[in-house]
Order: sequence, then C-alpha cells, then structure tokens
Amino acid sequence: MRFIIAKWWAHFARMQPHQGHLGPPFAAFHSPHSLAFTYTTSAISRQTAHHLERHAAAAVAGPTGKAAAKALTQLRLLLITGAFFTMVAQFYDDTIAILRSLPRTFRIMSFGVCSGLAYKRFEALYDDKESAEYLDALSKMHAMWAERLVGVCRRNGGVYVKGAQFASAFGAIPREYRLQLCLMEDRAQPQPYKIIRKVLLAEMGPEAEGLFAEFEREATAAASLAQVHRARLRSGEEVAVKLQYPGLRSAVHADLRTIKALSTVAGWFFPSLSWAWICDELAKKLEIELDFRNEARNAQRLSSLMAGNRLVAVPHINEELSSRRAIVMEWIQGTKVNDVDSLERQLVNPRAVGLALVRLFAEMTFVHGYVHGDPHSGNVMVRVLGKPSFLHRLLRGSRRRFEIVLLDHGTYLSLDPVLREEFAMLWCAFVSGSKELQGQLASSLAGEKAGRVLPMLLTHSAKTREEERALQKQVGVSGVGDMVALMASAPRLLVELLQVNTVIRKTSNELGVTMEDRKCIFAWYARRGLPARSRREAHVPHIFNSLGYKLVLATKLMVWTGGLNLRYATRTFWGGVLGFFDDLLPGHKQAH
Repeated sequence: MRFIIAKWWAHFARMQPHQGHLGPPFAAFHSPHSLAFTYTTSAISRQTAHHLERHAAAAVAGPTGKAAAKALTQLRLLLITGAFFTMVAQFYDDTIAILRSLPRTFRIMSFGVCSGLAYKRFEALYDDKESAEYLDALSKMHAMWAERLVGVCRRNGGVYVKGAQFASAFGAIPREYRLQLCLMEDRAQPQPYKIIRKVLLAEMGPEAEGLFAEFEREATAAASLAQVHRARLRSGEEVAVKLQYPGLRSAVHADLRTIKALSTVAGWFFPSLSWAWICDELAKKLEIELDFRNEARNAQRLSSLMAGNRLVAVPHINEELSSRRAIVMEWIQGTKVNDVDSLERQLVNPRAVGLALVRLFAEMTFVHGYVHGDPHSGNVMVRVLGKPSFLHRLLRGSRRRFEIVLLDHGTYLSLDPVLREEFAMLWCAFVSGSKELQGQLASSLAGEKAGRVLPMLLTHSAKTREEERALQKQVGVSGVGDMVALMASAPRLLVELLQVNTVIRKTSNELGVTMEDRKCIFAWYARRGLPARSRREAHVPHIFNSLGYKLVLATKLMVWTGGLNLRYATRTFWGGVLGFFDDLLPGHKQAH
C-alpha cells in the first residue's frame, strides 16, 4: 500500500497544472462528464497539495500516532478517488472513439472484400496478361474501383482521407487510382463548439475563454485532424486557434489497425503486392502530426530559414498558448492557392503564383534540405499585397504583389546533406543529358533496383498510359507489384520527397506551369545546391568538381530559361490578339 501511495503521489505531482495548462492525463477529458472530472481532480490536487507534501513521506515511512494515521487515511482516500476519476475520464473518450470507428471499419472491410474478389475473378478471365484487351479492361477495372474507394474514404474521413492523399502521390499506385485519389481534399464537418470547447479548456485550463476578447464559435475551416476558429486576444492580435478533435488519438489508432489488417489480408491474396510499408509510413506521419508542438517547432524553423524570401509567409506561433492538442497562431487572410478564378479577380497571375510555388519548394529541397511534408492545396494560400501596378506586372508577371502562405507544419522532411547533394547532382545530370551519370546517381540515391525507375518518376516523361507502360518495360517493371517492391526498397525520405514533388507538380499544373517550367526551375536551384568544388568526397563524381562543367551547366540553363520565357511571351501575345478580335467580332465568337 505504501508503494501504491508513493506512485500515485508522483503521478499527481506530474499532473499539476503548469503555466495554465493541464497535464497529459487531463488531455483526453472531452466527454459530457469528463470536464467535471477535470475540475474535480484538479481542485482536489490543488487544495491538498500542501497536505500531500507534508504527509506523503511520513506515510511511506510508516507514521505513528492518531494524527498521522488520520492523515494517512485521508491521503489514501484522496489518491484512490483521484485514480478512479482519472481512469474513468481517460478511457471514456477512448471507448467512444473506438465504438464510433466500427462503421468505418465495416465500410472499408466491405470494400476490401468486394474489390479483392472482383480482381480475383478478373484475373481468371485472361491468360495473356500482356494483351491490349487485358490492359484496357484492367484500366477500366482500376477506374471503377478507384471511384468507389474515393467514396468510402470520403464517408469515413479522418485517417482515410489522409491515407488517400498519402497514397495518391506514389508512383507505385496505378495511374487510375492516382487520378481519383489526388482529387480528394482534406475537408471535414466541423464539430459543434460545445464539443470542441472541452478540448480548449482541457489544454488551456478553465480560464481559457478569458484569454480571448473574441472567439468565433463557428469554425472557419475543418480538416481530418482538427478545426480552426478565428479569435482575438486581449492584446488585440487576431489569431487562428487550431483545436484537435476529442478522442482523435484513439480513433486514429483504431483506424490504422483496421487499415494494417486489411493490407495484410490483401497480401495473402495478392502476394506480389505489399502495402504494409505504406501503412507504416502513414502511421509514423500521423503520430507526429497528432502532437501540435511539432508543428510549432517546424513553423519557427522554416520561418528562420526563409527570412530573406519575400515571397513566402509563415504564420507566427504563440508558444505560450500552444500545447499538444491546441495551437494558436497569427491569423492570415488569403486565397486558396489553386483557386484560379479568385486569383484572377484580384489581378494576380495564376502562373506567376505557380512559378513562385515551384521556386519555394525547390529552395527548400536543394538549398535548405528542409521540406514541408504535406503541401496539398488546402495547406497553401496566397495573400495579395499592395495595389495593382503595371511595373510590377512587367517585372514579376503579375499586376499585384503576393505571398505564398504555408499552413499545417505538422510534418517536415529533413534531408541529410549527402541525400540533398546527390538529389541536386541528379537534377543537374538531367540537364547535361548524360544517361550514364543519371544512372550512377539514381542508383546511389535509391539503390540499384529503385534507381532504374527514379529518373522516370522525377521527370514524368510519360504523357499517356501507353508511354508509361513502355517506359516501365524498359526498366524491367512489368506491373504494379514490381513498382511497389521497388518503392519499398528505396529510402523512406526519398519516397516521401517524391510524394511532395508529385503534389507540387499537380498544384502548379493547375496554375498553368508546364513540366518544362518545373524542370528548369528545379535545375537552377539544384545548381545552387551542388557541393563546393573544394570538397572531394566519395558521393561526389569528379565531374562536379570541374569549373568548366558548372559554366556549361549555367549556360544551358540560361538558354533553356530564355527559350521558355520567349515561348510563353509569344503564346500570351497571340492569345491576347486573338481575344481582342474575338471581342470585336461577337458573331465570330459565337460561331466558335
């Protein structure tokens, strides 16, 4: 009994409120009665703290006398009561979250069984797996089940939306699935304020609402893990308050177990496919994102790295009010990055935004080696600045100035210097056109097997499904199973970097940026990220130590850039001329 008392005393000591925040054991108090449990246990611990300090040591040592015995009895009752309330409140929301995950489990399991049987029956119908008839039918099969999978993920929300976005960026996934899954946006139905309020109070203490002069009860945005409320501090500063959903951690773990079990069963029926590594990577990613303190640290580091870049903005984090499940940051009003119509109404050139976005991520990748891990369109905004200016349009390609605003800094890729430099050298090898050098660097980066497909994944040289299959055959990839195995053998950081590049490619393409534009920008920043000439290291081919090579590279890049700019200017000029005559000739416009 003395040992139990000592352990609970240590536990209560850790649970004492610190700087206006309740400790981790109180973090899960979101049920209708859990707030009362929070206040009760917190009040008990505060009111009796000095009694515990005075009598705990004496109780463990074996006190004597009536006063000491009475104190020991009171201490035992308090600790048992606190333990009871703590355990009930801790497991109430976890149990509710797991029960609520059952419909999601049923939906995804039903999809898995039905799709698995359908694919098995389909495979039995064809003997020649290389025939055009089989490939066309397989493409239609993929398209049908991809559409159904999107419907299941949208209904389930949460982890399933995150997982769909995560999987859509991998080249190992069939094209039909990628095209469907990449359309999913991380949106969710916001929780009522009376529910999310309990998280606010649990994380910031009973006085949390008093910290704000204004607090909008309607969420301005809601995603799979949290929702955002607009508020104003007593100091007058306008802020965004991001609050994690109650019981989310337990729900995430339950859903991840379901997805992992489903991938294991799928592996039994389709031995050539192994999705377990994707599930593991998703679990690691979510574990980091569930702790908002990581987001605060990442935002601060990126802000310091990009201090000299006037085209990017990172919201300032209020550290004093932020915790594991709540984060308070600067409120920034902006436009969704791929909302082309809204950008044009504000006299901002969408293509200029796309080019700025590509430059931003090229700098993060090749210069700093610190890359935003989830840059889908919901996490990137455009803040319009200043008044329209013809001079600014002439110099920057847009009549109004703007900033790229990065949100949701939960996960980042920290590239070690060797990987960053090898990646930069590979992009420079694409410019020089040396296939031998490309193969050498790709194999060093991804391994001998995955290195065969890495150039294809980076340059996206295949425009159609037929071209993609032809290129896969050239590098010895005969199907989805081979591609999955190759990606599983590559370093995880490289696979995640490919995922980020795919997301940026999709967003910039919507803004009018071509693949040639992206290649050229990446090559310029890759040149900046090359190792210094004075270095002689094993991973640096000797050609990169040559001054002549770097001069030739710079010359090729300048010619390439000039050609792209001339082509864009010519296309814009003739487009304007034709548009002018279309406006003058309404009958001609209607005929078209």
